Amino acid sequence: MLALQPDSLHKKICIQACLDAQHACETTALHLYSIALQSNTMQMRLLLDCAALCQAHADFMRGDSELQQRFGAACIQICLQCSQECRRFGNDIQMKLCASACLRCAESCQQIIRKPVDVCSVPLRLTGVGVDGAAQSSRSI
Repeated sequence: MLALQPDSLHKKICIQACLDAQHACETTALHLYSIALQSNTMQMRLLLDCAALCQAHADFMRGDSELQQRFGAACIQICLQCSQECRRFGNDIQMKLCASACLRCAESCQQIIRKPVDVCSVPLRLTGVGVDGAAQSSRSI
């Protein structure tokens, strides 16, 4: 039997972490809706965007896409932001589960793209991803 190489093992772990975060975000969005917090459209949009990006990053890693590094950087940023937002809900167990899944995903992606995860640099509002994969925040002129 062929043993997985360290990079291959990290990639497999990262793919699963992305899929776990995707599932957690989708489940949490349904949870918010079910407890009549559907008026929190910003949180719903963040959860659904995070789920979509996690799925896309997992797909890019599976296919060895040249874009997986950029999607990994974006995945780190949105997962950290989503984790931070979910932690604001205090004692809600589903929100805690989602926060943990997103944080694990960000840490796992960091292993793959070899960029440090800086929780303190999470932007308050993510409006897009630049060409270099870095989060772009909105600015007023």
